[in-house]
Amino acid sequence: MMCEFIDKISLNIKEMKSYGKTSFFTISTTTKQEIKPYATPIRINNDFCVTGCVIFDMKVLLSLLKLIDGKVDFILVDINFPKMDVVKFIKELRCSDKSTQIALSFSYEDIYKVLKIVEQDISKLLLNPITNSDLEKLFEVFSKRYNLNITYEISNFCVFEPNDFKIRCQNNSYSLTKKECIFLEIMFKNQKTISYQDMKEYLWKDSSMNDNVIHTFIKNIRKKLPPKTILTIKGVGYKMN
Repeated sequence: MMCEFIDKISLNIKEMKSYGKTSFFTISTTTKQEIKPYATPIRINNDFCVTGCVIFDMKVLLSLLKLIDGKVDFILVDINFPKMDVVKFIKELRCSDKSTQIALSFSYEDIYKVLKIVEQDISKLLLNPITNSDLEKLFEVFSKRYNLNITYEISNFCVFEPNDFKIRCQNNSYSLTKKECIFLEIMFKNQKTISYQDMKEYLWKDSSMNDNVIHTFIKNIRKKLPPKTILTIKGVGYKMN
């Protein structure tokens, strides 16, 4: 049971990161106090992806540390979990991960717990009950804050600026199409080979598309990049050099 849950969370995080968007992970519980933890569906909009889980004991909470440590951009967790020490969880997470932003939901009676944890660089405090509208606003604010000035270094004299759909080099700048921008974000964030099939699904939403379309796409984007920035992995796909 636990292995199936961990595997599902791992797959959800991997899929979520493949979209090249800001990623959120939510950790919640219910009053039903079920035994079996479960993953929540992936939600996607223009700016971010969200996945998470519903859990019921401390053992599962601590197991999540290895899964989400450094792999997501934002975490939303409620401080008042029955039989679970969320303060301990966040402190242990901060021992290895200083960059992930954390939002904490709480009730008035939890204020003493909040005071114990404010030094752990909590980005946002939300008073329960939280509505879907509250969550949407939180995700949008965090996403914009995260992406405000993000850049990726291509070479010593060339950077990729996804917010402006630009590649800026020492003597030239190039405008990118939306697909080109998404492709480069996926490549920079994941730092792994992206297969032809993944490109068809993520960029064109068409798994049956002709490979020649991809070859033309790569040929055009290479004109805007320093030589040998994108390497061809024969029979597989492409990766950043």
